[in-house]
Amino acid sequence: LFPYTTLSDLLAESTKSKETLTKARYLTANKQAGSVEAMHQLDDILVQLAGSVATDLLPGANDPATGILPQQPLHKCMFPQASAYPTFQSVTNPYGCTVANTEILVLAGQTLKDVRKNSDLTDSIEILEKFVLWGHVAPTCPDTLGCYPTYELDPFVLTTLPDVLIAGNQDEFKWKKVEVSGKNVLLISVPRFSSSHSFVQIHPDTLDVSIIQFESMLEPESPEPEK
Repeated sequence: LFPYTTLSDLLAESTKSKETLTKARYLTANKQAGSVEAMHQLDDILVQLAGSVATDLLPGANDPATGILPQQPLHKCMFPQASAYPTFQSVTNPYGCTVANTEILVLAGQTLKDVRKNSDLTDSIEILEKFVLWGHVAPTCPDTLGCYPTYELDPFVLTTLPDVLIAGNQDEFKWKKVEVSGKNVLLISVPRFSSSHSFVQIHPDTLDVSIIQFESMLEPESPEPEK
């Protein structure tokens, strides 16, 4: 089994204080941004993951990475603990890899969000299926979604179909197997970890998909009786 959780889009607006967003920069010049503490906490999580499983980290829309696609990897100096492990690597978005002879392509979610803005498509799996049929994972670039200028090669064209196409930072967990040009492709919508507290697990032999959720099993403390 190999697990996947979207650790992209790590520094969401919720990590930024209201004061930081509204005050002039010179008034907050000597204050540490909330995102700095968030990076320290993330490094604490990543070092635990990298200590037991291979961990690939994709940047997302609100992360300190390039804002246009393909997003470049987050610098490893941000993760001094996790970077000490050879099992940890910071990668691009989109990102392709091969695990157990299974070709996987992962998107952080910006291209799906932009398609929703410019079409009637709303369902994550339906959009991923269109990506496979169109042979392109960023159809709105560069019109309404920024990307690096290219001359001859479009990095978002699917020259070959992956076995698994994953979209992170989605609203809910969904999956579907489709057949395109005689090849079976597994489409997976991975929910945001911050809201779902879950990760998706894929069986490499059967490509069966399941979701594992983290929930507190502790009962709330009962209030002390009044004296």
